[in-house]
Amino acid sequence: MKRLALLLVALAPFALTAQETSSTLSKAGIEGREIAANLLAMQPVEAETNLAILEIRSKMARTEIPLRIAVNVTPTHWTTTYMANPDNQTEESCLKITRKPSGEAEYLLSTSQGGTNHVCKLSGAETMVPFAGTDFWVADLGMEFLRWPSQTLLKKELRRGQSCNKLESIAPPGWTNGYVRVVGWYDIDTGGPVLVWAYDANGKRLKEFKPNEFKKVNGEWQVEEMEISNSRTGSRTTLRFQLDRQ
Repeated sequence: MKRLALLLVALAPFALTAQETSSTLSKAGIEGREIAANLLAMQPVEAETNLAILEIRSKMARTEIPLRIAVNVTPTHWTTTYMANPDNQTEESCLKITRKPSGEAEYLLSTSQGGTNHVCKLSGAETMVPFAGTDFWVADLGMEFLRWPSQTLLKKELRRGQSCNKLESIAPPGWTNGYVRVVGWYDIDTGGPVLVWAYDANGKRLKEFKPNEFKKVNGEWQVEEMEISNSRTGSRTTLRFQLDRQ
């Protein structure tokens, strides 16, 4: 679960507003916010660079994209940078996610194609866009849904053989882009996501995320493969780490 923590969490603890005191929130709501805050508070202790492959499969084609993931830690913030096609001089996508102790998360997405560069800052619903043409959206890589104000612990249950907290995240009012409700099962001991379902505004399941394979490296179990699928497009993207090449 270590790599899931490095790749998919943001430093963004929740604070109750004056209208959302512990007396106005349900017990499930208070517990849900605490769980989300703990998941988001996980952060790496040192810099690390990982190599991976993004494999996109659809009914029409299968594509592989090299990926480099660099984590950098400073006393004031930490960043995760995803570089798709890092050695391609004419076509490259780069996403830099910066997390700050204040709870903010900044997203900087840049693309280079045919000598033309485009850079933009994203926030909120703007993060519901694909990264490098894959089924991993910017919001997925930053786990933006755990930053939504409504977090509810639905129950504790076994899922895929793991004891999990089942957490429901609801988007703020007016949020209609992408998905608006997320139900995730998170391992009680490690906090790693075991299974995550995302639903659109019509209540239909839009995306499913799950880690698939693990490998023991230097005495530690690490995620070797994770997968995300999009029922709307019928495509599926697998992120496969090249652990032997780290």
